[in-house]
Amino acid sequence: MSFKKQVLMLVVSAVMGLCMIAEGSGFTILEQSTAGLGRSLAGMTVDINEPGALYFNPSVSSWFDTTTITAGINMLHVKADISTRPGTSDWLGDYDGGNGGGWASVPNFYMVHPITEDIALGLDFSATSGTATHWSKHSVVRYESVDCEISVVEFAPSISWKLLDNLSIGASLIVQYADVEMTRAVPTIPGVFQDGWLKLKGDSWALGYQLGVTYQPFEKTRLGLSYRSRMTQELELDGRMTKMPSMIGNRRGDADADLDLPAVVNFGIWQDLNERWAVMADVSWTKASQFDALVLEVDPDSSLAELTGDRTVMEMKWKDTWRFALGTQYKYSEKLTLRAGAAYDRTPIPSPAYRQPVLPDVDRYWFSVGASYQVTKNIRLDAGYVRLLFDSDYMDLDRGSYRVVTKCTGHTDIYSLSLTYTF
Repeated sequence: MSFKKQVLMLVVSAVMGLCMIAEGSGFTILEQSTAGLGRSLAGMTVDINEPGALYFNPSVSSWFDTTTITAGINMLHVKADISTRPGTSDWLGDYDGGNGGGWASVPNFYMVHPITEDIALGLDFSATSGTATHWSKHSVVRYESVDCEISVVEFAPSISWKLLDNLSIGASLIVQYADVEMTRAVPTIPGVFQDGWLKLKGDSWALGYQLGVTYQPFEKTRLGLSYRSRMTQELELDGRMTKMPSMIGNRRGDADADLDLPAVVNFGIWQDLNERWAVMADVSWTKASQFDALVLEVDPDSSLAELTGDRTVMEMKWKDTWRFALGTQYKYSEKLTLRAGAAYDRTPIPSPAYRQPVLPDVDRYWFSVGASYQVTKNIRLDAGYVRLLFDSDYMDLDRGSYRVVTKCTGHTDIYSLSLTYTF
């Protein structure tokens, strides 16, 4: 593969990292509710006591009797491990795969405001994704990723109408902003020139909608169903290549890429067993196959385009994916409620050839605990902890002139706190 094509592949794979974070299924860590995290998000599609449920189903707000607000903060610590396997090109050096990960803080805010007995407004403001991965500059994956910082913030006003005493519908408008900054090495001539560096920085906006319904067929049973629309992030990126050999020179240019974020369907059930115990479950389906390819267009008049070309297409071939969650909660006293849950989250990546170091995503297993404490009549404090275990799988990056074969694994810890105030 020519140097020009190598650089082009690096630019495309860097942009692809945003999609891995931006869409919840398989890639992002869902952290929209502290109470929900304590149950691994089981029952969130139909939780009529937690404002954070607005993110999953806009129809729940009409079940609230009074104005309620929730503000939360989540601290995420990601650790990803890769180890080099036979098949890695010798010229990359005798380097360990390296460890990637880091800390990220993810805030959220929700408000529910009834305007009549049957109609309520909702507001969802949350950082739907936030992560940072850092690999060694000497890692065998340095030509794919060294530093990556991504955040996706969502603002979603909604309305809910209680058609019957046991039935409500709702809708929300989703306004999403994404910001990305990534750095990686650029290959030159091994043993002759040092690596160059490529940095991509940019942002984008996307619009979408969500529809939901909540139904209570029996006194102690609730069902919830929601649909989150497909959205498109139109990325505007500034690309810079620095520390390049003098014969090549530093380069700069603008690039655009459209990312289709797949539609998501959520279904939840809540069952009260008695006055203290409740069990719940959620199933999510993401039409990830809508993200079939990534198209990158570079400003043809830029110096960067001289190396990368004007346009390229990277096939993704993602598959539709599922997430399953089970949870329970126990009302220990009038003030204290305890929670626990587990979930299985499948990756949409079809094979090791499509796995990337920006986020070496694999199947995930959730295990969580949490608690709520009613401090006063109007103030509730929630805490939750989640351990996500990543399944082990391979990453096979065949770039023609070099090949990296590694084994990926890791885990994430989420520490969550929130304060809820009822007027």
